[in-house]
Amino acid sequence: MARKINNQKFLDSLTKGNLKNVMQYVAKHKDKLSLQIRNDYLNIYYCGGNILKISTGKNCYHFDENYFGDNPKKSEEKDKLIDFLRGKNYEKYFEEAQKVMDDWFIKHPKPERKYQHELIINNSDETPESDFIIVDIEFMVSVISEYRINEKEKNSRNQPRFDIIAIRKRDNMLCVIELKKGTVTLGGNAGIKKHFDDFNSSIAKNPQPFIEEIRELLQQKQDLGLLDSKIKKSEECKNPLFMFAYSYSSEKELEQYENYKKVCKGVPTIYLPNGKLFLQEQD
Repeated sequence: MARKINNQKFLDSLTKGNLKNVMQYVAKHKDKLSLQIRNDYLNIYYCGGNILKISTGKNCYHFDENYFGDNPKKSEEKDKLIDFLRGKNYEKYFEEAQKVMDDWFIKHPKPERKYQHELIINNSDETPESDFIIVDIEFMVSVISEYRINEKEKNSRNQPRFDIIAIRKRDNMLCVIELKKGTVTLGGNAGIKKHFDDFNSSIAKNPQPFIEEIRELLQQKQDLGLLDSKIKKSEECKNPLFMFAYSYSSEKELEQYENYKKVCKGVPTIYLPNGKLFLQEQD
C-alpha cells in the first residue's frame, strides 16, 4: 500500500518516541504546514514545497538543499538546519527553513502548488466553512495495487494520479477530487475526461482495496494527532464519489469548462471562483 507506515519501529517513534514532538509541532501549525504519509516516510509541505521529509533510520531528517539556490555552501547550510532538529529546536528549524523557501519561491514562483497547499489548509477538520476534509493529495495508483488500471500487467506504466482525497462532512462520503485551474489543462492527456476515465478504470472498478487503504491512512493520521479521532469513512460508502473542483477567474473560463465537462455526465463540480479556497457543495 502506498499511503502507510509499515515499519512499526518508525511508527512507534512518531507516536510515542523521539519523533513525537515533531508531530506535535506540525499538529499545532496546521495553518501553515501539511503532513502527508507516503510509503514508510512523511512529507511535510509549506506553500506547496517539501519543507521536511522524515524517513526511517538514523539520519531521518531530509531538506532539499536546492532551495538554497546558487549558494556554494548549500550543503553546509542544509546541515545547519538539520542540526536544529537534532537539538529538538523544532520552532527554529521551521522558522529558518521557511525563510529559505520564501526566498526561493520569490525567484521560482509555483502558484498552482501554493494554491493546492492553501486548499489543504482551508479544508480540514478545523475549518467549519468547508464541506470537506482533505486527507491526502497527489494520490498515485500503484502498479501493484489491486485497483490498478491494467489488471493483467503488474508492471503497467499507466499510473493515474488524483489531486485530492477527501471526506465529505455531512455524510462521511469518501471523495476523489480532481482539481482544475483555468482552461489550459481541461483537454488533452491531462484533461478532465482522461481523469474521469482513469477513475472508472481503476478505483471505481475495484473500490474496496482503495477504501481500505484510505481507512488505514485516516487511522494513522489520527494516531499521529493530525486528524480528529471522530473522523471516519462512512460504512455506507461502497464506491468513492468522483468530483471536479474548478478554479476560474472569468465567465469565459467557466463556459469553456462546462463545454469540456459534457463528456463526463453525472460528475458533480465544486466551483472555486476567483481563487476561492473553501470546498463547498453547490446549492
